[in-house]
Amino acid sequence: MKTLNNDSLIYHIIKKYSALIILILHIVGVIGILSPYKDLFVPLTPVNLLISFALFVISFQKPSTKLILFCIFCYIFSYLVELVGVQTGDIFGTYHYGTSLGIKLSGTPLLIGINWLMLCLSVIRLVNTQNIPPLFKIILASFLMVLLDYLIEPIAIHLNFWHWKDNVIPLQNYIAWFIVSIIIFSVYFACKIKTEDKKDVVYYFYSVQLAFFGILNLVISSS
Repeated sequence: MKTLNNDSLIYHIIKKYSALIILILHIVGVIGILSPYKDLFVPLTPVNLLISFALFVISFQKPSTKLILFCIFCYIFSYLVELVGVQTGDIFGTYHYGTSLGIKLSGTPLLIGINWLMLCLSVIRLVNTQNIPPLFKIILASFLMVLLDYLIEPIAIHLNFWHWKDNVIPLQNYIAWFIVSIIIFSVYFACKIKTEDKKDVVYYFYSVQLAFFGILNLVISSS
């Protein structure tokens, strides 16, 4: 009979409860951000993102070469778009990043590409549950990305993630999010990458993020 050593046992426990871990992290985050100790919790955002990414990696047991290449593309493409956007103001509008997202290269946090990647993978998992043509999946997935960004933007300013010129979020930002998302999802579906249908951390990540920023918007805007 096959037995698991301690390391393997811990790995399987983490994998099994990865979605719950993500949920707990975000619940603690909401409570901390809305508490008098906000300044202690906000700097932990990079830690939250890295833990989430580690859980994503664990969830993919045997990723295909196509999926790995897509993940590399998604990170590099989204990071370069953000980098050019910050430097020029021509993509999303004029903005700059604060200190809350960790180490920056030329004014752009290295983790921003990780955030794009996790959101894209989660949205893909969600839209793949729908029995609709790939074109409609691409459009639906891009709409879901913009919907989340709409909730993120006011909170991002509040938490020193990034700041807009004159504190005005331009319509250009949402249009750019939609176009960038269209490109990323088009590459994914054009490559016909096979994905798992498990309801794990990847599946729930988008929904948890939606709830996280939705709750923060409701509470902060009413205070």
